Amino acid sequence: MSYWVDIDVENKTSNSITTTIPKGTVLEDASPNLVCQCLVVEKDITIILPPQSRKIVKIPTYCMNRDLSPPTGQPGHLTPFLLNQPFSSQQDVWDHISRRGSR
Repeated sequence: MSYWVDIDVENKTSNSITTTIPKGTVLEDASPNLVCQCLVVEKDITIILPPQSRKIVKIPTYCMNRDLSPPTGQPGHLTPFLLNQPFSSQQDVWDHISRRGSR
């Protein structure tokens, strides 16, 4: 089951911009007290923004923290962290996180 995240992106330059949010990018809850699951981007997402434009990009994600509640619209942040393991389902993500936690 995927969760969808809306990311507001803006290009303030006079040139077109292309960027990619890579599969495995971790998104975290904006709250300093983690009350809901972090998310991980399900697949590479390429964004093309014309000059002086803004748009909302829908990003498919999986939850990372099985023990926490799923997100329900709270603000979050992209992080520099990547889940750098092969995964293709929600269960794959939870299995990987569980294995890392048991070390």
